Formats: sequence, C-alpha cells, structure tokens
Amino acid sequence: MKGYADTERAINSLVLTITEFPEIDTVQFLIEGIVVEDINGFRLDESFERPTYINLLSGTSNNEDKLLQVYFSDANALYLIPVAFAINENSTVIQMLDSAMQELLKGPPPGSYLERTIWPDTGLISISYDSENSLAIINLSKEAVGYDRGNVTEMLLVNSILFTITDIDEVDRVQILIEGETIEHLLDGIDTSVPLIRPGNINYINP
Repeated sequence: MKGYADTERAINSLVLTITEFPEIDTVQFLIEGIVVEDINGFRLDESFERPTYINLLSGTSNNEDKLLQVYFSDANALYLIPVAFAINENSTVIQMLDSAMQELLKGPPPGSYLERTIWPDTGLISISYDSENSLAIINLSKEAVGYDRGNVTEMLLVNSILFTITDIDEVDRVQILIEGETIEHLLDGIDTSVPLIRPGNINYINP
C-alpha cells in the first residue's frame, strides 16, 4: 500500500466485509500476530467498528446531520456503489425520500468514476409515503424508461431506487410509478405492478 489513503481504503474494505456477519461488531488487526501502531500513518492499534457510511459525497458532515446513501453504477455497469450524503437529522420521511431521489437523479459527482442509473432528464413528479405499510411511492416522468433496451440497464435502474429508498429506516417497500401510472412490466420484463422490496443481496457474485 502506497500511502495513508490506500491503507485506509484497504482497512475499511476489510472491516465492512467482516462486519457483514451479524455476530461480529468489531475487528482488530494484527501483523504477524502483533498489534502495530500504524501503517503509513493510519492507526491500527485499536479495534474498528463498522463505518456508519461509505463514500461520503460532501466530504464532511456534522453532528446535526443524518447520513443517507444513494446507489450509483460502476463504470462497467456491473455493480452498485453506495455514496453517502448528509441531510438535517430532523428531516421528515418525505424530506428524506425527496433528498435521496434528487441525489440519485442528479447522478454521481464528477471524477468519481461512477455512472448514473436513471436516464438523463428524468423528473421526479411526486413522492408519497404510506406509514401504515412502510411504503414509499415514487412517481417518475416517462424519461425514466427511455433507456436503451437491456436487462442490465433496467436492473440497475430498479435496484438503485430500491437500495436507495429502503436505506431509509421507515421504508420497507417501494412502488414505482411512471407518469402517475402503474406499469405492469418495464421494457425488459421487470414487474413493477406491485410494491417491491429491497433485494436480499447487492452485487451478488455466483461462486
């Protein structure tokens, strides 16, 4: 590892991977069985908890912020990558939903090597929230389905919305509307006629 940033990235990736197991809360790193103070200036002499966010969009946050995540595609349209952004911790569910969708529609920051998952010029017509059913209803303009036909493109579109919206604790299901209408199937066959739940895995790799 060449420097502090590379070391931090490597350690965070290991911590995020290992703490995916529900039985593990903290991780302690040893180098050949010994606790070392640091590598490239990055301290390793204490145990690590799972980070509360990945890839903070604004670069900074403060104690009055709540962090939400949006999911963009990698440059090769193979994976979804979470990017965190900050909003006021007193935001309502509707405000959180609106902020998350606006960030998703805006697309990833320049120079991030990430790609948008929703077709350019797509508008957010409306958002509503059914608290009784933990359901968010996302109404998009027709441009959302203006993408070139392709199952991968469509899957990234739908899953990026599902992962982004269900990262909000109050939401378990998402109904996607186009111009206020329920679409039975999108262009490549994904059923959006009923509310959808968060997929069980992100970026599943078949062993």
